[in-house]
Amino acid sequence: MHEITITCALMRVVNEEVLRRGGGKVSEITMTIGGLQGIEPRVLESSFNLLAEDTNMAGALLKINRRPVRVFCRDCEDERVADHRFRCGSCQGSDVSVLPSQGMTVDEIVVCA
Repeated sequence: MHEITITCALMRVVNEEVLRRGGGKVSEITMTIGGLQGIEPRVLESSFNLLAEDTNMAGALLKINRRPVRVFCRDCEDERVADHRFRCGSCQGSDVSVLPSQGMTVDEIVVCA
């Protein structure tokens, strides 16, 4: 269950940013997860709620967006969102490579004064 490790890293990043802004209570965090991360959003939300207790993030809403997997097709040289079989969305070719940027990003942190 690597969601706890990810939650700890998320909270560290958020806390650093909140301190950089002068502190405060976090009311909302929006993040995006790449489709290949193997993260279960509900488990991530649960671990966040548990680990955020007694911190400046307690009660904060964690919004999780999914970034679809994108591939480059060597057959038609198109870049598209991959289908569930990792085929090209244009020509249905299977000679594709997964494009980078499938990680995680913190998109927004809402801090109450």
